[in-house]
Amino acid sequence: MNVINLRQRSPQWHTWRNEGISATSTAVILGHHPEKTRWRLWAEMTGRVASIDISMIPQVRLAIMLEPHAIAWYQDRFDTVLLPLCGQSITHPVLRASFDGVDPENRPVEVKVLSDTNFDEVKNLGELSSHYKLYWWQVQHQMAVSGAEKGFLLFYHTRHVPIVFEILRSDLAVKLIIKAALEFWALVVTDTEPEKDPLRDFFIPEGEKLAEWVKHAAEARSIDRRVSELEAELKLLKSQKEGVQKGLVSLMGHHMLAEAEGVRICRYQQAGNVRWKELFASLHPDYPEDKLQSYRAPVTERSRLTIDPDTPLSDAALAHLFEAETVDLEGGVQAFCY
Repeated sequence: MNVINLRQRSPQWHTWRNEGISATSTAVILGHHPEKTRWRLWAEMTGRVASIDISMIPQVRLAIMLEPHAIAWYQDRFDTVLLPLCGQSITHPVLRASFDGVDPENRPVEVKVLSDTNFDEVKNLGELSSHYKLYWWQVQHQMAVSGAEKGFLLFYHTRHVPIVFEILRSDLAVKLIIKAALEFWALVVTDTEPEKDPLRDFFIPEGEKLAEWVKHAAEARSIDRRVSELEAELKLLKSQKEGVQKGLVSLMGHHMLAEAEGVRICRYQQAGNVRWKELFASLHPDYPEDKLQSYRAPVTERSRLTIDPDTPLSDAALAHLFEAETVDLEGGVQAFCY
């Protein structure tokens, strides 16, 4: 392994990471990441979309703050010294890794600080937990870079005993990581778009579809703006109506019914809803989830429209119109208006 003298999370470090395949990218490239897809990673690395800034997420900030404490705990527990460093493979320099710690035997130690719920999952399921399975690939990537035969995955917690997994190098996994990383990097450097996952990747309209999208988007924004205005007016009117109703009820004394001037008031008691899901869970706390699914209604497809009024509309419709139509100029004046 070639050790790279960089301070982690520095601008130079970010640049160096973007010039290769890091350990955190391996699970994405191999299709094992629950959130990010290969296309999304490729789009970020080619500058098509911005990387999501996770630095302000409370759990991420907590993890960064507690990482030195986790390293100190590990060093004390196993009577060793860990060095945080950056490195890249000698045989395949495109493979890179930022190590939370490397022990004197060149073995990587990866630190993870999880939320209480996720830590409990690791504690209860061990190697069968989703987090162990996800980060196992990260440690294998680190061993592919360092050449180590063994690595360690540390799940740290301040109120529970930390959990340490010893992970042996899998030559089959390392070969798969190298092959997939080199193939993916070739897509990045040649600007070749990988196939999208229709269930997780965004559809981005182009050409005629983009022109149509712009027209629908303009109409949607106009309607949404009008709906917001009407909803605000309706909310005000409902509030005024409730105030009038309270005033009428205050005049009724102990009467439950009242009517005059075409206005009727009926006061009544309404029982609260039964929280059936909580009731069932209290009566059958160990009822299998798979059996519960059989009582669910069939899955239906729905859509949700979200509008950002601050995003300017593109000129795609106009550009497409100029490409598709012939513009006649008569006396220096265009024969049509857009």
